[in-house]
Amino acid sequence: GNVSVGGTLTYQDVTNVDALGIGTFRTGINVSGGQIDVGSNIKIGNAGVITATSFVGSGANLTGLSGVSVANQADNRLITATGTTDALNGEANLTFSSNTLEVNNIIKLSDAGFLKFGVSNTAFVRGKDDTDGYLQLGTGGAERVRITSAGRLGIGVNDPDAKLEVLEDIFVKGSSGDGDTGIQIRSGSSALSNQHQIRTGGGNGNMLFLEAVGNTGIIAMETAGSEKLRIASDGKVTTSTTGLISHDFGTTSSTGAYLHFDLGANGANIGYMGPGNHLVTGAAVSDLAIRSGANLVFSTSGATERVRIASDGDMGVGTNSPSARLHVNGGDGLLVERSAGTSIAGFKHSGASAMNIYFQNTGSTNHPYIGSSNQDLTLGTNNSERLRIDSAGRFLKGLTGSGASRSSTSVRYPHFQLSSPWSSGL
Repeated sequence: GNVSVGGTLTYQDVTNVDALGIGTFRTGINVSGGQIDVGSNIKIGNAGVITATSFVGSGANLTGLSGVSVANQADNRLITATGTTDALNGEANLTFSSNTLEVNNIIKLSDAGFLKFGVSNTAFVRGKDDTDGYLQLGTGGAERVRITSAGRLGIGVNDPDAKLEVLEDIFVKGSSGDGDTGIQIRSGSSALSNQHQIRTGGGNGNMLFLEAVGNTGIIAMETAGSEKLRIASDGKVTTSTTGLISHDFGTTSSTGAYLHFDLGANGANIGYMGPGNHLVTGAAVSDLAIRSGANLVFSTSGATERVRIASDGDMGVGTNSPSARLHVNGGDGLLVERSAGTSIAGFKHSGASAMNIYFQNTGSTNHPYIGSSNQDLTLGTNNSERLRIDSAGRFLKGLTGSGASRSSTSVRYPHFQLSSPWSSGL
């Protein structure tokens, strides 16, 4: 039947108890089979321990975890809750063996602490707070990228002096081979379509463009703190130098290189300048040649033309329409001066035995002249010979050298006498 005890019933050395309302046990309770069902709470004293192979449940209502720890088990790294309630701290080495660690808010590391990746821990992220703080990205155990507390980005540089500082090369590559890929530089609040650019182009990306956008865009280059080269929006190129040589055109070609001017209407070629062997028939590589597509003109004191070499080779000084190989007009005439020797000027006709130097007044077509015929000197007026001094020194009038039969070298004319004695009958 039933036994009812109003006070306390003490069991000593009892092996099995099938049912009990409230019990106090000195050495513990051992349940070898089945389970313990508790309607409400299990309360364990401060020194009490619950040991089990597993615990099941969400743990959503667990509280008061302060000072609670889990024993170290084989390859597990322990999680302990110490100090302030709900603060979860890890041991010196905390291993997470699953695939994903999801944090809803913040992961906080110690100042200058590392977040490392891989077995060797050589890839890392490291951050430091404070005014000298930074954020590092590293691979192979070495820092590769740094963002300073001032917001400057250094690649290969740990103390960048600009918003972006890169050590060694930068490689910009497009997604295809048609070019139009590069670095765009935006000026102030300008629109994205209004950016200066350094980019490739040309269909196959075989061209490099340095572009300053806008109707007043200018490309300028400086060295030693001052501007040396400027390309204006209209294409005008301005250079400046502090040296003696403004432009030095060099080439490694043994045959030389020349300048080609396509500056005429619609890009028409107007001339060349360079070594003569490329530009002028019979000239040498050491000759400087200027080759014009039409006339070659020179001016002084502004745009006033002074000298012209026409396309047919005639040269005009003071005229833009020379009618002879040398046509001099205006000024103080023609002066040929020599500081030594006896010959000042020579005239040679390589295609005939006679030639004349004519003197012409404005509107006149009947010219006086000084000429030569073989080795004789001739004087003429109205386009006709009047006097001749032949190669023997004879003074002839109205006779050619072959028609002078007298041997006398002295001839008398009315009104003047060359020498005496003189012969009459001429």
